[in-house]
Amino acid sequence: MLQDFHAKALAMNIATAMAAQADDIVQEISSHKIHSYKTNITQALSRMKGAAVRLFLETDPLAMLRDLIDMLVKTVEPIRTGRQFPRKHRTGGKLFHPGYKPCR
Repeated sequence: MLQDFHAKALAMNIATAMAAQADDIVQEISSHKIHSYKTNITQALSRMKGAAVRLFLETDPLAMLRDLIDMLVKTVEPIRTGRQFPRKHRTGGKLFHPGYKPCR
């Protein structure tokens, strides 16, 4: 169980490092655009889950990391400052997770 925790921590650290590298490239590319852009960290974590083991088995891990960073540069999100939307809160009966809802 502890090895799963450490594996996830390692994957998250590598994904964050890749996202930081991709952010530098994205800032250069999008300097002339209206909005600022940043990499989608969720995409980085998702791609790293599948690539973590392959990273150690690959004969050229740097090429694999470059490919992952190039993919992250293509999956960017605009930063729109000053946007606020009120949350819609549900009122009424209790909401249950489908697996734990009461029997009727």
